[in-house]
Amino acid sequence: GSSKTYDIMGMPFKNPIKDSIPCFLFTDAIYRGKEMTDISDGVRGTTQLKQNIKFIFNTAGNCLTNQHSTIKEVHDILSDENLCECIVDVNVTRTPSNNYADYILPDATMLEQEDFIRPSAG
Repeated sequence: GSSKTYDIMGMPFKNPIKDSIPCFLFTDAIYRGKEMTDISDGVRGTTQLKQNIKFIFNTAGNCLTNQHSTIKEVHDILSDENLCECIVDVNVTRTPSNNYADYILPDATMLEQEDFIRPSAG
């Protein structure tokens, strides 16, 4: 067999946001983001977050619910539109994370895509 790599085009600009949080703490960042710091919460790129999370763009996964240890707490937070004001979910299948989305967008499965570069696509 043989293999070939292909360049994948990304966004035409660099992300200006350098702040990041541990993925598992996204629920904390929704309701107490302004309180989160590098020392107490592992925030990177800044010493303290300036804003709570108000928008989530979730793609190719069911991580809003099934990757968290406190699903009831996640449900309560994501159900409160005063906390997280907009959620967009992009996926090839219907998932429990879709239940919290304001917008659900379809994605192409691996077999529907023009290439087979990314094995996690669909």
